[in-house]
Amino acid sequence: TLHIHLLMVSEKYQGKGIGSKILKSINVSKSRKINVKTYTHLRRTINFYLKNNFKIEDANNKTILLSKKI
Repeated sequence: TLHIHLLMVSEKYQGKGIGSKILKSINVSKSRKINVKTYTHLRRTINFYLKNNFKIEDANNKTILLSKKI
């Protein structure tokens, strides 16, 4: 399992597919699953991962854990 602790794209470059390309390049690694944890108030971040086929595994009032099998 690969755990992403921080993935950021400069605001100047957001919405141009760069983050999605980074995730696709990770997909070719030997990992079988990608986990990412983020804050629940970061809706744009959560929507980005959901758009890239991540599923919500767990959530509380502060954080949300999303994962994707590859």
